[in-house]
Amino acid sequence: MDVANDNEKLPRTRAEAKALGGIHYYTGKPCKHGHIDVRYTTDGACAECARIKGLRRYYENWEENKSKTREYMNRRYAEDEAFRNAAKAKQKAPEIREKKKEYYRAWRAALTDEDRLQIRTYMREYQRELHRTSDRARLNRSIYGGIYKSLSDGAKAGRKWELLVGYTIDDLMAHLEKKFTPGMSWDNYGDWHIDHEVPKSAFNYETPEHLDFKRCWALNNLRPMWAKANISKGNRLSAPFQPSLLIATNDNMINSPQKETTHGLIGQKI
Repeated sequence: MDVANDNEKLPRTRAEAKALGGIHYYTGKPCKHGHIDVRYTTDGACAECARIKGLRRYYENWEENKSKTREYMNRRYAEDEAFRNAAKAKQKAPEIREKKKEYYRAWRAALTDEDRLQIRTYMREYQRELHRTSDRARLNRSIYGGIYKSLSDGAKAGRKWELLVGYTIDDLMAHLEKKFTPGMSWDNYGDWHIDHEVPKSAFNYETPEHLDFKRCWALNNLRPMWAKANISKGNRLSAPFQPSLLIATNDNMINSPQKETTHGLIGQKI
């Protein structure tokens, strides 16, 4: 579809478009933000400005919108068999995923420098405010950052940290709350840190598939600790600890299951 030629066929003025009963017109001139796009007869706004405004409004109510969408989709998935089957089929269709990728690639390519600057500025302000007001967001950012920095380049491979550790952020929050000492609350998160009982430096891993990664980030190795005490503790061990030793017994066992022994793990080549 040749969008440019289609736009040229539209009325050139708002009055002309209204007289014809249309909802769009096209002047061929940039709007005040520099976009050359069709405009709406209702208010004269250009379609690109309206799209960006809609995105801004959506992200301003991100948590509420996400919650409502999740609730609606879960309910419909549970109650509507046809919808459930269609959703399962779509998940298995690589052409659908590729179509979405192509759409977003085209959308990003069409953005002007001003659009990108506006979006980056807004998202930076939104994230700053979110992390200032949301305990969940601050915790999520902290854990994500800790896991990302602890892995070798590319090991995370775009996967959510919750999938890598085997528990959710809600599980983590509930676990930490159970271990709060007097005076701790989410309101003063920052005055206390999330401590690894066995420090990260004691483990031997580079990828999330390694057993030591699971041991390091297991819930039973995480606890809240007052910042001063945590800084004082550093990476000292409170008890003897043996990190996993990955050994290959055969060059063909690279992908074989890991087995823990008294001397470490057998079954994966370093």
